[in-house]
Amino acid sequence: MENSTYGIERRWRYADRNFLIVLCCNAFLATCLDSFLLYLLRQRNGKRPDLIIVYCFVVSCLISSASRIPTFTVRYWMSFIEPYYIPAWQCISYHLYFPVIGVGTDMVTITIALCSFERYCYFMNRTLYESIFKKCTVGRVMSFTCLIALADLGVCTYLACRKTHEPVLALCIRAQVTSKKYYKIYALHTIIITSISALLYVATLLAQIMVRRRQGIADITLASMRYRRDMQIFKSILLVFTCNVFTQVLPWICIYWKINTNRYDWIDKSMRILENLFLSLSALVYMCIHPDISDQIKRLRPFRYYFKTSDDVLSLSAKLRRRY
Repeated sequence: MENSTYGIERRWRYADRNFLIVLCCNAFLATCLDSFLLYLLRQRNGKRPDLIIVYCFVVSCLISSASRIPTFTVRYWMSFIEPYYIPAWQCISYHLYFPVIGVGTDMVTITIALCSFERYCYFMNRTLYESIFKKCTVGRVMSFTCLIALADLGVCTYLACRKTHEPVLALCIRAQVTSKKYYKIYALHTIIITSISALLYVATLLAQIMVRRRQGIADITLASMRYRRDMQIFKSILLVFTCNVFTQVLPWICIYWKINTNRYDWIDKSMRILENLFLSLSALVYMCIHPDISDQIKRLRPFRYYFKTSDDVLSLSAKLRRRY
């Protein structure tokens, strides 16, 4: 336990009020957007593997964002009182939002990796795609991600229970509840997983660009329309992952670098805000760009008079097919 006043104040920086207000508002916005996006996906009831994994991704984001609201609210309330310590195991047993936010964050990271791998197999190796994702269901994907997240939670619980004589600040910071060594490994694993996903997306995109250049401008056929639609879906997921690179990989690299130093607290806070923004940005990107989801939004009554529905696009495509 840090007995120095500087050490307590430095670790209590997570209770900065303006910082927590921004994070809490973003978590509330992300929860609303994810709930709306989940409603659209449930209405669609898609059986395609990409929609199934996107559905699981939205559920993971909803768990993570919803658990961050009480987390930041409690920390905001604590900013009005003096710092105090509690046993580490109480963060897991009494502060239930602590384990939930960890599970949700792990599930988001895993589903992002699954999205990139699914798109890579779809465009690069259809045989592998059919063998892996043919029997893909929401239950199986959620079970896979939950098992990995719960395994990580088990490690956190074990490390917290070992700290019987080492109380931690009541803010329940993950690096304090577990250990600095664990948190460094956790940050490094997050960086590796998201970086591998980035490489898969980049490889797939470059391969598709080369294919399109060799084929030239495709005729207006059902096959070409389906290909263009697949590319639209891929680009939307690629944009979501671009948000992930700048709001997950970059912040976690800075957090990993910041673990061993007590300086530059403003960098740490900036990266925390950037890392939390991913939850709301990813939902907005999916709703605006993913062709299946954006089409549903255009059909809703508030947007019906401002956008052309997909029926107009389909009728135009039918006229072009008859003409040519």
